[in-house]
Amino acid sequence: MRTLLLLGLVGCAATRGSTAELPAVQQALVDAIAVGDKAVWDKHMATEFIFVEDGRVLDRKALLAELEPLPPGISGRIELVEPKIVELGDVAVLSVRQMEHETLFDQKIVQPYHATVTFVWRDGRWRMVAQHVNRLEGEAAAVPVKQPLADYAGEYAVSPEMKLQVVVEDGRLYAVRGTRPRDELLPAGVGVFFVRGRVGIRIFVRDEQGKVVKILDRRNGVDVVWTKRS
Repeated sequence: MRTLLLLGLVGCAATRGSTAELPAVQQALVDAIAVGDKAVWDKHMATEFIFVEDGRVLDRKALLAELEPLPPGISGRIELVEPKIVELGDVAVLSVRQMEHETLFDQKIVQPYHATVTFVWRDGRWRMVAQHVNRLEGEAAAVPVKQPLADYAGEYAVSPEMKLQVVVEDGRLYAVRGTRPRDELLPAGVGVFFVRGRVGIRIFVRDEQGKVVKILDRRNGVDVVWTKRS
């Protein structure tokens, strides 16, 4: 009896589908976004499916309601890059970078994302129970702006233990924290800088006399304040 039970369990496990198909499933899902193809998403979503992007949480019904074709003048495609799969019994997690190539009238936009998609093997096929999409920092070009970089140089701190050095070398601005590799601060405007590949911007703030007194390290609308010490 025990042997028969074990054979039965092995037989059930053997019927589970291969996870190799999951990147193709995700590609079909993202291909359906531009054309608003609800049927593709409806086919692969589990009843309890949830979708998370930029802090918004949508259930199955809400997501299907939002799927509409892109308006005239806007087109796009999404390319999957380096998909990785983790298998845990009848659960599989797909981790993949997604490159969105969008045409906004005469503008070409490339926006990277990262998606984590959870599937469960149910009723003879893989069903998606959750998808979390995280917007990544793009590769925006620096804005050539004439500004007094020397005004920004100095030591800034959040606390006596947490310090940041801003230095100017060869006409470029750099931020250095301890023994970490330094970050080049690329201009996005007067007094506003970003680090390539990082989320957020750094804003140098002046007082009423025009002196730089602090940096606002702004990420997703939240500021960490670095006060200038010297």
